[in-house]
Amino acid sequence: MKPALILTSLLIVLTSLSCKHSTEPEPQPGRRDYTWTVDTIETPIFNFFTGIWGSSPDNVFIVGDLGDTYDRIRHFDGNKWSVIMKQPIYSMNDVWGAYPNSVWFAGNDAYIQYYDGNNLSYYYKHPVKNNQSSLLFELNGTAYNNVYAVGLTFDHYNSQNYKGLILHFNGIEWKQILETNFRVQFNKIEFKDKEPIIVGEKTTNGYPDTTIVYSFKNNSLKEITRGHIRVNIGKIRNDLVVVIDKNLYKYIDNKLTEFITIPIKDFSGGLWGRNEKDIFLTSPGKIYHYNGLNFEIVYDFKNANIHFSDAIIFEKDIFIICNDIISSKVYILRGKLN
Repeated sequence: MKPALILTSLLIVLTSLSCKHSTEPEPQPGRRDYTWTVDTIETPIFNFFTGIWGSSPDNVFIVGDLGDTYDRIRHFDGNKWSVIMKQPIYSMNDVWGAYPNSVWFAGNDAYIQYYDGNNLSYYYKHPVKNNQSSLLFELNGTAYNNVYAVGLTFDHYNSQNYKGLILHFNGIEWKQILETNFRVQFNKIEFKDKEPIIVGEKTTNGYPDTTIVYSFKNNSLKEITRGHIRVNIGKIRNDLVVVIDKNLYKYIDNKLTEFITIPIKDFSGGLWGRNEKDIFLTSPGKIYHYNGLNFEIVYDFKNANIHFSDAIIFEKDIFIICNDIISSKVYILRGKLN
């Protein structure tokens, strides 16, 4: 179980967006004619799935950080979800792959595992000092030989003694490239022209109170912006975007330019899309869609206890992880364009 200072349910997921470039045609309003399917992920013990990645709609992985040790990585082959390996697995928080059969998993105790399509192996464990532990929250990369994992190290006897941690894989080995000398936990990483952009969070008495967006160059952090909890980052193709409360900004030439204001009263932070006229957003139990013209509910669980932790979008498909925080049930909401 994570320490009290780690409140992953407050994280805002903002991934895999895309939009027009100056050389590309104006995108048309995104379609809403989806057929929706809800898959129930049966787990012997309560699990909370947090990360998703896939190379195609018939090769999707999800990971969880609780539950049975044999039940923390699931795979979808286009027809059904299954456990990929019958072996003990450490709690996993995220997954990212360079190829269909080259997939990384990372999570608690800073364990990193690798799946080659046949075998799942323990690849790396971050070394720590006595009475310390480490956690990894997100994986991301631009190529097989340029993969990052971000998280924190912390003191077992003092939950306020924690530092940000950045690891890097160069195609041969994983190495630590930064441990901060100040309190911060890194929750998310994206890229701007191959330059890492990282979200850090600071806490007081175990509760997050400040979120900071950094650029990371030459193994050095530089602050871009900061705010309260609802600050995060994502990608719109080659453009970095920053979400601050209910406003979405493009980050271009070291400047933030607002381009969408979200009118959803109880917007909970989930935000994924293909382009700036084809975006999915969340509130408790509901999925909204923005098509460049208006916002509309496209799926309603009619259950405000459903929280959406991550999603991935393909050309005609979307997969969303849905956790019921009261019943402990886990669902995958799949939408397919007709």
